[in-house]
Amino acid sequence: ILFMALVGRPGACKSHPLNFAIRPFTELDGAATRAYIKACEEYERQRELPMKERSEPHPVAPVCKRFLISDATPEAMLLIHSQNLRGIAMWNDELAGWFKNFNRYNKGSDEEYWLKLFNANPSFSDRKGVKNSVYISRPFISVVGTIQNGILNELAQGSRSSNGFIDRLLFV
Repeated sequence: ILFMALVGRPGACKSHPLNFAIRPFTELDGAATRAYIKACEEYERQRELPMKERSEPHPVAPVCKRFLISDATPEAMLLIHSQNLRGIAMWNDELAGWFKNFNRYNKGSDEEYWLKLFNANPSFSDRKGVKNSVYISRPFISVVGTIQNGILNELAQGSRSSNGFIDRLLFV
């Protein structure tokens, strides 16, 4: 598991090398999404058919294979990860947005949640109104993105400098 930040001044061409490195995964995710959309259409078509006309009596809902996520709640991220157990990566061109979104939907502990994920500790997601719980025994979620060196001071504010969060980031 890797939390990596490409650091440089604004306009220093941080995004281009990152996008180049990520491109194979974005292309795979794009192809998988197109296949998923087609599979969903076929799934719905099969469900609408009478039982005796279906190719399978009980069609199984398709799952979208993914490598990357860019903006997701912890619950959505765990759901995507549960469908892609080999791991996923949080890709943020601007990592400052990732930090600023901590606790966006709650007054909880997103920072501590990411510390737990970095250590690959088991993760559960049980939410009201959701049919099934999500459990991942060994999560594998990496983070990669860019950040300006002038914003680095913001990262060390609050508990991030004392709880080990900053220490888990590889600055490049």
